[in-house]
Amino acid sequence: MSDRNRPGESSVSRPDDDNKTASNAISGGRKQRSCNCGLFSLIKQLLLPTLLIAAAAYVIQLRGWRLVYRPDVQLPGQGEMLFFAYDVNRDGFIDKLEFQYISLKLDANATFQYEEELDPDVEVVEVVARMKSFDLQSMKKAQDAWIYSVNGDPCLTGLRNWQEVSVPSRLYGVHNFRSFLPLELDGTDVGQIYSSVGKNTYFFEHLSSSRYFPPQPEGKEVLLYGLLAQLHPRPFIHMRFAPQGTSAVIRARNDEYVDVVFRCHAEFQLNEPPQFPFWFTPAQFAGRLIMKRDGSHVRHFSMYLPANRSLNIDMEWQTGPGHMSEKEPGDEEASFQGNNEVDIGYMAELSLMTPEPSHLQSSKPDPAEGSEDEGIVWNDFISLQEAQQLLEKHFFPFKTVLSGLVDVSGLV
Repeated sequence: MSDRNRPGESSVSRPDDDNKTASNAISGGRKQRSCNCGLFSLIKQLLLPTLLIAAAAYVIQLRGWRLVYRPDVQLPGQGEMLFFAYDVNRDGFIDKLEFQYISLKLDANATFQYEEELDPDVEVVEVVARMKSFDLQSMKKAQDAWIYSVNGDPCLTGLRNWQEVSVPSRLYGVHNFRSFLPLELDGTDVGQIYSSVGKNTYFFEHLSSSRYFPPQPEGKEVLLYGLLAQLHPRPFIHMRFAPQGTSAVIRARNDEYVDVVFRCHAEFQLNEPPQFPFWFTPAQFAGRLIMKRDGSHVRHFSMYLPANRSLNIDMEWQTGPGHMSEKEPGDEEASFQGNNEVDIGYMAELSLMTPEPSHLQSSKPDPAEGSEDEGIVWNDFISLQEAQQLLEKHFFPFKTVLSGLVDVSGLV
């Protein structure tokens, strides 16, 4: 990860003692001003959003846990517009449910940004992101023309505006891609499934849908987050419900290379406050990595949304602020009930791929090196289709039970 630039420090030197003293005073003053500027910037970044809310509470009037609109007080700048944007039910109050979107917006500055300081002695690989915009007409509710029009339902703003990838191209150090390899490579057999990014819940549990900004990734999650963030700036590498996570299988190996096939289940949050959350969930990302066993060279990497079926996207979005349900007997607390809509649709392309093998920054790829596994002789292997089927049954165990009874290849 790259370090932040530090404020520069300067000094003035003179040959005699008096001038040296003056020099030190000048230098110290500049350092002090530099520190003050840095401290002021930090305070502004951390406290300004809070101070704005406090000012809004003062001029609007804070009653208990509600911000109350006072027509006799004019808010500065865009204050009036912002108040009514967050006052979803237009009752002149911002209650706790509506205030949650303000608090989430204040947390936006904490969104993780992928950064990497590239080592000139380590090979790098370019990953290119591509997409074709979502086909609005593929949605099952598309007969309601107003909802999906340019000036239609504001809940779909993020979906309509997502017309291009977030980061078209990015360089990665090849060592990062070891996160797709098993911890014990020599002890993992061909055809053996292992977890790259584990699931976050049990099969019948789910994570909250009232979120906008992804949690900070850790460990093996960091590379996957960086890759998905090339497509959209708010990827969630842990889905709200099963199937979750990223699992892989060794398809082939020899003494030098290993061929890994993986399957990733992730989703994206397309809206920001004050709009309600809109969840965009691809059916899966199918991936493949061909890499030297020691992690020093990437021959091929690809990760894409399969587009061979008529529908490959699930969507869920809130149409209102929701409400707290009545506490049921035995419940520790009441639950939040949202006003949700769901739909399915089709996206023709959403992919990440390396256009060429990895290489040192000071050189170019070897033109004699083939694409994917061209020219590589494997000592042990299974077919690509078999590897993908193993992963499918891993994420959907019921297919293992049904596979001997009926053809389930088209269910998911």
